[in-house]
Amino acid sequence: MGFWDQLNTLRIGNHASTAITRQSDPVHLQESNREVLKDIVLVNEANQRNGLPMAGTGSIKALNVTSSGAITSVFTPDYGEVYRVVMIGGQKNGGSGAVIYEFYLYDGTTRLKWFYYSSSDSGVLFTGDSNYTQDIYLTGPSTPNGTDGLVLQVEATGTFDSVDFQVAVVRVR
Repeated sequence: MGFWDQLNTLRIGNHASTAITRQSDPVHLQESNREVLKDIVLVNEANQRNGLPMAGTGSIKALNVTSSGAITSVFTPDYGEVYRVVMIGGQKNGGSGAVIYEFYLYDGTTRLKWFYYSSSDSGVLFTGDSNYTQDIYLTGPSTPNGTDGLVLQVEATGTFDSVDFQVAVVRVR
């Protein structure tokens, strides 16, 4: 099956990362594939897969946590996708006292604690200005059913009925 076979039914607005990645992956990096490699570059550019924010792909992912100390994935990009984290917020519902908010990056094997914050406020906005300054990117797995992507996980510890986490992301690939 050729590179264009599964792509010719898609429109630019589809942002069909999975189909593009599946059609691109089996192509070997060799001189005899020069034309199909040029086609892959063309399709990626046409679909804004150039590392810059893609129009119409920003969203807010939400997660409600009801168990203190449970580590849960907030957002896992699909195969072939990359998202940039723009902002994170949390809303404590019920309970009293401080809640410890922790964020992790997880690659399917290793968990890296990225952020820690303790607050007795009911609503907390974790802003880039004062709490974290580096860009954070989340990636889908390297294979269609893989578990090796870089995902965002959260943990809330304290006395609460629930914590609503929100994460604003924009797709960059």
